[in-house]
Amino acid sequence: MLATFVIGLREGLEAALIVGIIAAFLHQDGNAAALRRMWLGVGLAVALCLGIGVTLSVLSGSLPQRQQEMVEASIGFVAVAMVTWMVLWMRNHSKDLKRDLGAAVGGALASGSALALVGMAFLAVIREGIETAVFLVAAAQTGSAASTLIGAALGVAIAVTLGYLIYRGGVRLNLSRFFRITGVVLVLVAGGVLMSAVQHAYEAGWITIGRTVWLDFSGFIAPGSVQESLLTGVLGIRAQLTAIDLLAWLLYVLPMLVVVCWPPRRPLRRPVVARLLLGAGAVTGAAAVTLALVVAPPSGPATAGFTLTGAAKGDVQITVDRVAGSSATLTLRGTVRTADGEFPVDRTAAVELAGAQAVAGRSGQHYTGTAVGLAAPGATTLSAAQVAELNGGRYPIGLRSATGDLTATRTLTWTPSLVLDVRTAAPLTVGGTVVNGVIAETAAGRTFRVDAGGGPIGSDPASTDAAAAAAATIAADRQRSELWGVVVPWVLGVWAVLVLAAGMVLVLRRPATGRREDVSVATTSTAPTTSTAPTTSTVPTTSTVPTTSAAPATSTAPATSTVPPTTTASTTSPVPASTEGASA
Repeated sequence: MLATFVIGLREGLEAALIVGIIAAFLHQDGNAAALRRMWLGVGLAVALCLGIGVTLSVLSGSLPQRQQEMVEASIGFVAVAMVTWMVLWMRNHSKDLKRDLGAAVGGALASGSALALVGMAFLAVIREGIETAVFLVAAAQTGSAASTLIGAALGVAIAVTLGYLIYRGGVRLNLSRFFRITGVVLVLVAGGVLMSAVQHAYEAGWITIGRTVWLDFSGFIAPGSVQESLLTGVLGIRAQLTAIDLLAWLLYVLPMLVVVCWPPRRPLRRPVVARLLLGAGAVTGAAAVTLALVVAPPSGPATAGFTLTGAAKGDVQITVDRVAGSSATLTLRGTVRTADGEFPVDRTAAVELAGAQAVAGRSGQHYTGTAVGLAAPGATTLSAAQVAELNGGRYPIGLRSATGDLTATRTLTWTPSLVLDVRTAAPLTVGGTVVNGVIAETAAGRTFRVDAGGGPIGSDPASTDAAAAAAATIAADRQRSELWGVVVPWVLGVWAVLVLAAGMVLVLRRPATGRREDVSVATTSTAPTTSTAPTTSTVPTTSTVPTTSAAPATSTAPATSTVPPTTTASTTSPVPASTEGASA
């Protein structure tokens, strides 16, 4: 609620300042028709902004899960970009905001362009309103919709009240300090929105790295506590922060706080800032490339060995070749032994996710697969009676008429099941069911297949514990290599590109030729100006724009004008003049 209150207060006050200045000038000019059109435009802009906010909210909630995550991630990134632009723009213009607006409005009114003022008010409100709507939709993802709307409504209401009181002369507000303090709050809030957008991007499949938990505040941020309301509801800081969450927050919040909190009385020249940005971007980019080249990539497929128990014995090695969604591909190697013989294993099996299962204290996912057929090496000779005995005393159809002995091959059908570690996809345990069988062939080429018993199999506790320990080691190695070889270089590289782009913009931008002074009358002459009698004026003549002439000007009395010029000593405008560069 506090976060949306601040955004409503800040955006609302900026719009109220612009609308208030325009309304004051139109009222002073007596242009009631233009004033009515201005308020109509303001109402239309507010309605459009509300419609945009409702549309974004409905759109993000009516899509399938993955598309919904995409929309929410996009809204979050756009909101952070808009807030960042707003904070930086206001950081440079808040001191002279009122004076610049007054000069622009006065110039438009002097040229008779009242409709331009109406358009100015409409665009000001719709710009601030769209920024607010996008940010509120993004902020609502980390809190309740009711608190989001209440906070924003209170902020806008107070902003409108302050804007009215300022231009009635009842309140004096240091705009530079106000926007600097609220800028600090908005930077912290935008950092939380950025982490939320990164989380949605991960759920949407846009980001697949950096999900290792770096900070765990579960013992401090309890559900429903004051800490959760402040840290999660306001700043977007969740109980568990992953590597990419924390890196994104630090690389955004820390530089922005330096910019916002930099003393206004000690500004840095543009070339200095450009060099700092280019240098920081170059160093960061070099660090990203170095880490990506030096740190070893994550290890290959996870492998574990198991000793089988149950209806079959033996030793097998399981290699996880690929895990994609709810399916996985395995390679089985080793030897399986039964009472009927020894069966070598070197097969590939496909398995499908069946559910969650914990093994040896580690979270896992249970997979089951299709039957894998194994055959014992060599062949034996069996009589029809022996084949019937293997079949439980029943002769397969057509076997009684067979003459002579049959050539038999012992078979074993294994339907594997296993549990893979959630974090590393390493095997934690293996099992399944086996079925013994015989494939007997007569001299005439007729084949009979019979099953000869079987049952469940599994891995013994010792090999399961060893597999769990190996999975923990693999997890630690992969986390370290992924973090320093992939996540950190990737994040630093993106940050370096943005910083270098900002530096190049400052290098290529042409410096301003000078600021236009806030005067409404400038005297320009091409001939000497003379006067033989003094005249009087009720307003002292003061101008910051010098009178220019093609020839020296001479006068025996003070130069006056029948139109009182705008002065800094006194004013007859109903809009109070600023007594400080940063005060309203």
